[in-house]
Amino acid sequence: MLATGTTVQLKTAAQLVKERRIDFRRAQKASNAGMSANTKSSSRGVQASTSKKASSLVAVDDIHALVRWAHPRKIGPGLMNLGNTCYLNSVLQCLVYSPAFAQYLVRRAAVNQAASAPSSKHTMHGGGGSSFHAEKAMARFLSLMHAPNAPRVMQPRDIVVNLKQIAKGFRIGRQEDSHEFFRHLMDSLHNASLKQAGLTDKSPVANSTLVHSVFGGTLRSHVQCAKCKFVSAHVEPFLDLSLEVSSGISSIEAALAHFTAVETLDAANAWKCSGCSQRSHASKGLNIHDIPNALVLHLKRFDAFHGKLKKHIAFAETLHLNQRVLSTPPQEHA
Repeated sequence: MLATGTTVQLKTAAQLVKERRIDFRRAQKASNAGMSANTKSSSRGVQASTSKKASSLVAVDDIHALVRWAHPRKIGPGLMNLGNTCYLNSVLQCLVYSPAFAQYLVRRAAVNQAASAPSSKHTMHGGGGSSFHAEKAMARFLSLMHAPNAPRVMQPRDIVVNLKQIAKGFRIGRQEDSHEFFRHLMDSLHNASLKQAGLTDKSPVANSTLVHSVFGGTLRSHVQCAKCKFVSAHVEPFLDLSLEVSSGISSIEAALAHFTAVETLDAANAWKCSGCSQRSHASKGLNIHDIPNALVLHLKRFDAFHGKLKKHIAFAETLHLNQRVLSTPPQEHA
């Protein structure tokens, strides 16, 4: 709850729980959040520059140099629940331990130190106003989380009190969807970077913000006609992949194989081929076309009939994207 003056106050989690029952709200249209960038080609191989006429906003070589931790780091602080903010805390903790994302912004925090510095050494404050800058706020948060003298527990107040600046439909004190929050946060970070550079999503370098340089990849969907072998293909960007974990799927590898499995379009749902102009059987598939520097996987643990899927999903310390996932799909015909 925000005070009417210039000081921001948050009620404790216990107070909020007593006042409000936990109301879980499923994601509305998560696919619309975090995907505002255009579908132009990846920024890999582009030279770094910070001017408006630059070929990229974030140098790809800089990100590649940060995909591993520069030096071993101890486990950082836990995050206090500020009133049903477990969904938010879980996303922030994942970002805290994403090497390229965290190390880049920790360095940026030193540059941004003069602007909107927190008033306390270990507590983050925000005014909840229009001056909120998502990337600067995240840089401050990460610098505190990775500080040598960080406390055992921190309060992500700057993020919480500016929740509506990140996602207009979210409300402080109400349980929200973590995946939806992640996408809205990525969208907010992306837009903040473009605004600071004086650019829009129509800019040819829009896909070279920090968000897309770290988490951005591309998917290639393709449909091949069984008669004339004509192939229709489309490439689009993604920031995360949503994987099914029902139907006997018990590992990340199996979920990825299911995600990229080839589907047969039979007579019941025959495809109108642009090559031979006839309705025919076809094969439809999806492949990872461009691998991001940090691959975000979202497990779809909510089932409309059985509720939350609580089963264990196995994963190895190293994920090998085999040929089935990255295999070269049929080439599009001219």
